[in-house]
Parts: sequence; C-alpha cells; structure tokens
Amino acid sequence: MKSHRIGKTSSPLPHIWITGGGGAIGSALALKLAQAGHKITITGRNQQALDLVAQKHENISSAAADITDQK
Repeated sequence: MKSHRIGKTSSPLPHIWITGGGGAIGSALALKLAQAGHKITITGRNQQALDLVAQKHENISSAAADITDQK
C-alpha cells in the first residue's frame, strides 16, 4: 500500500473524508490537508462547528452525520 505524507505531493489524493471534523484534531487535520491541495469532506454531529471549519478553506466541505448505534 502506498503511503501519503501531509503536505505538497506530486499527485494528491482526490478526496479525503474526515469524521469528527468539527473538533480540534479533526479541524486541524482538515485545514492542513486542504492547504496542501486535497479536497476534504468533514463530518460530525454539530453542523455549526463543521461550517466554521469549512469556512476556513475553499477545499473543505461539510455534512452533519451521526453514526451512533441507538438500539
């Protein structure tokens, strides 16, 4: 399997999906990857927090999602 470094690459991944993108670690990762030229989709439970992150870079889009198993 080919590994990818965070940063400028000659052939960036076409799209990256980050769960928990509204939190501190997820948002920092999303921003770093977006600045490197990757297209990013972030998901999480709080749409408002996701929107704040998505506004920081044009390569970041967001969608609220909750995958909690509620049996």
